[in-house]
Amino acid sequence: MEEAMGMAESFFKKKLDCSFIPIMPVENARAILEPEIDRLLRTQRPTGMWKIKDSRRISYGVLKALKHSGHLMPLLSESRFRRDPFLSFRDEDDYYGFVVRRNIMGAAPATDAELQEQLVSDIFAGQDEAGSWNGTVISTSNQIEKLMELGIGIDDPRIQKSADWLLSVCMEDVYRLSGNMGGVVVAHYMFSSQDRGAEFKSALAEKPEWNPVGLCYRHLPMIQTGAALKALISLGFENDKRVITACDNLLELRREYGGWCDSNIRNGLLERRAAR
Repeated sequence: MEEAMGMAESFFKKKLDCSFIPIMPVENARAILEPEIDRLLRTQRPTGMWKIKDSRRISYGVLKALKHSGHLMPLLSESRFRRDPFLSFRDEDDYYGFVVRRNIMGAAPATDAELQEQLVSDIFAGQDEAGSWNGTVISTSNQIEKLMELGIGIDDPRIQKSADWLLSVCMEDVYRLSGNMGGVVVAHYMFSSQDRGAEFKSALAEKPEWNPVGLCYRHLPMIQTGAALKALISLGFENDKRVITACDNLLELRREYGGWCDSNIRNGLLERRAAR
């Protein structure tokens, strides 16, 4: 947890990226945000949002993190925000306008029912017959997360179909061939489509904030596996054998090589070769 907090704190301080914070225990989320509250208040823009580029996504993340940590209501009641943080979300008929009103404000107008239906319909229009989006784990996991934010859950048969597709691309054994390093790594229960290049392209198109690097998608599919596990656990599949084994395997790789980046594994293999 200390390592996870360090990563979450670094992403937050450098980019105001709150991706990790809402899925952390509340006490850990508070520990990250508490020292940053004054900076957050100072850097709020005239629109009520934060940042210029990608401001709607970032601002939704900030509000969601503040709500999760328990900071949002005290800041509102004490009028500590420089500007209304909901100003740019109150009347916008887009994804972020809807999820802020639904998930943060809890005061969605009656017209949001129609907007929700349209947003959900637009997303499902891109789902293929197998249940995936673009035939990739990255796209499918991303769309599941969006649908859940919109209020669609596992009881929807289309979501169940997408979860079934993710589970269908879980590979029991995945090899990281490293002949020039004198070793082979075998990982277990990892998630990815067969087209690793397509996975990378999906990340470039849908998750540019990840700063995707092609090499990271073409060896052991750590990123795809992490995205799939997050989606599946959010949908209630935490007791599925494949999910449990995948989590155990990721932990084992972390213990064995010191990290989940392919460079950790490469360096570990080189160290072993040098020691022989």
